[in-house]
Amino acid sequence: MSPKQKFAFCAFLISLGFAMMCGITLMATHVALGTFLFAFALMLSPLAAIFMLLASWFMRSSAISRALFGLSGTLVVTSLAFSIFTPFGTLPGISIPVFMAGTAVGVGAVLMVSPYARFDGPFRYLRPGSGSAVTTTTSSNQMVGSR
Repeated sequence: MSPKQKFAFCAFLISLGFAMMCGITLMATHVALGTFLFAFALMLSPLAAIFMLLASWFMRSSAISRALFGLSGTLVVTSLAFSIFTPFGTLPGISIPVFMAGTAVGVGAVLMVSPYARFDGPFRYLRPGSGSAVTTTTSSNQMVGSR
């Protein structure tokens, strides 16, 4: 993962944790804003959890990094299960600390990844320098823009 990708994913995880905490806190005074932030965290966290679990499966790096990715994904999925499978209108007290622990472990896991770690499977495009780069040709018989 390149530093830009690390920064983007860490910012995403931190914003999910911030949205969850602010959503729960603000629900008492500003119901609409609190509900929006809580729903934002609740709806986007499965994407982060799936990425974490798949990265733990497809990443070729140290066992510690893979274990942290797996732990983070499992904690976020567990927190969502606590939130979803309880009666409507109640949120168990254990759900929020588990969610925050999952996002914090996820940020640590992302920051531990080497810039040269290889991904296999669907994450091949996360390798640094694996974009569609423009290559220049030195042959003189090719004309750009000719019909």
